[in-house]
Order: sequence, then structure tokens, then C-alpha cells
Amino acid sequence: MKSYVRRAAAIAAMTTTIGAASVGVGGQANAFPAQCGWGYQSNGVVAAWCSQGTGSVAAVAGCKNIFNWWTTAVGPYVNIKNGASKVSCPFGYGPQWGGYYLR
Repeated sequence: MKSYVRRAAAIAAMTTTIGAASVGVGGQANAFPAQCGWGYQSNGVVAAWCSQGTGSVAAVAGCKNIFNWWTTAVGPYVNIKNGASKVSCPFGYGPQWGGYYLR
């Protein structure tokens, strides 16, 4: 019985030590992109941006042509500190809705 108690105590001590060491190793916390928005520009471009946090944003546009065919256009992911992501619909299509993806 005594060996079981010693093993349990040793495991508990190691777990506590590893847990305490893990807390000190953690890096900086990253904040997910926040305060994000999107809008149409006068030339039909959809732009998306975020003003707080870290990460990237990509503009998204739902595009429709005169035959009522739909497609989705996705702009490049842009670091939120570097400005806005912009996307245009393919030739013959116009933006019907907009939005953004975050990562």
C-alpha cells in the first residue's frame, strides 16, 4: 500500500510542476479581428476592413449577371494592420451583397 501512496504523491508533484511550468511558457495572447465592416465603393468594388485585434480579413461579394447566374468573388486576405481587402465581380456580373471572411 505504501508504494501506491508514494507513486500517487510523486505523480501529483510532477503534474503540479509541469502545470506550473506550462503557465510560464505561454506566449502573448492574440486578439481575433474585431470592429470589422464592409461596403461598396462607387466603382462596384466590395471592400472589407477591421480596426482592432490581429489577423486577416478578406472581402467577399455575391455577384449576379443578367441571366440570373450567381457566383461568389473572394478577395485576398489582408493583414488588418495593412488596410482593406478589395474584390470586384467578374466581367458581366454586378455585386448584389458583400461581406468578409476572418482568420
